[in-house]
Amino acid sequence: MRTQSPRRCGQFIGLTLGAMSTLALARPPVDPIDSTAEAARGVFLATGAGSQAIQRADSLTTDGRLIWVRTLGILAGATTPANVIAARRGATVACPAGGSVLAFLPRSGRRVLRVTWSACTYLNGSQRVQLDGAGEVELPANTFAPEYVTSLHLGTLGDSLISLTTVEYSPLQRTEAAYDLHVVGRVPLTRFRNVGIFTGIYDMTIDGSVDYTYTSLTLDPDFPVIVSHYFRHADDFRVVGSTIHSEQDTVLTEDLTVRHGTAREIGTGAYSPPEADWPTISGQDFHVRRVLSVRDATSIVQQDGLFYQHVSPFGTCGDGWYSFRTLAPIRQYNVFRYDGRDAGQVVLNGAKITFSTTNLPVEPPYDGYVVGADERAVQVTVDMGAAGTLEHASYLFGVTLGPLTPCPAP
Repeated sequence: MRTQSPRRCGQFIGLTLGAMSTLALARPPVDPIDSTAEAARGVFLATGAGSQAIQRADSLTTDGRLIWVRTLGILAGATTPANVIAARRGATVACPAGGSVLAFLPRSGRRVLRVTWSACTYLNGSQRVQLDGAGEVELPANTFAPEYVTSLHLGTLGDSLISLTTVEYSPLQRTEAAYDLHVVGRVPLTRFRNVGIFTGIYDMTIDGSVDYTYTSLTLDPDFPVIVSHYFRHADDFRVVGSTIHSEQDTVLTEDLTVRHGTAREIGTGAYSPPEADWPTISGQDFHVRRVLSVRDATSIVQQDGLFYQHVSPFGTCGDGWYSFRTLAPIRQYNVFRYDGRDAGQVVLNGAKITFSTTNLPVEPPYDGYVVGADERAVQVTVDMGAAGTLEHASYLFGVTLGPLTPCPAP
């Protein structure tokens, strides 16, 4: 079933105004870190803000890119760009498990491939996916197997693309995704070893929404149907960077810069707070670099620039702009076994946060925790200048710092 898409009504005007507004972004004010609670929350930001930015960009675009990878594969298996161009009324291709896709390509000008999915169904492992709606991509060459596209759209003005997913072994559960998603720039479609994450150089400005509805049906008439939602929205969210594997695919290097814009997401049940209150991130030239080495089980993260977060729809604690300046990348010494960071230093809103190890006795983070033979206790120091210093030693600071981050009562 098609759904109306009110976000699209002012989209083209919004895109134009958004582009104009980002020509000269004013530097937002940042508040100093000057309390124990703010220092503890700063430690979590120092280790996690970059991951938030990468996750938002991935979650907004990955499912949409997978739809296009599968659709282009269906077309490539049945026809060619030349045949689609020659077909005045478009080329209709049967989908693997039912339905069809109708494809158009222009005879001249930009290579904009327009498609309409009509109950187009395919299998993805144990999942059965059905697509209904329209979309388009701009191809860089006359091929249905491009490394990247220069625009990607799912849904058209007034109508969302609907993706319905069911699982063979759980027929009473279904996921419906409504796409009103529009990405322009350089959008990679190449996956790591054809099955993993998307890789390559990208420059994506993301607008629109992907709204998921999860439904669990029941055979018991006295048991209610369970419905939940997950909403992902973006406004002029521009991310630039690359995802590259090297050293025989044992090293993953991710570079991402959030130039501007916002990304919001929330999971809800029957009640959904206003969109303005959803957890949100933004950035102004916020750059994150993550390097994972499988061979030595280490990772490093470096973050610089301005990052914004709104944490909870029910309060403002921890909200605001944060200025990052990395002095030494933060290192996780064994990503497969321990959460510890044994090196790194970053200045966050004027406070200097340092990670190191300590040989002093440290209590386990909770009863029953078994300290590994080669596990190291982490020493976190937050120097707030005149406001004092927070020093905290732990094997699992993600757990033990939590009690130090209470928000003030409303």
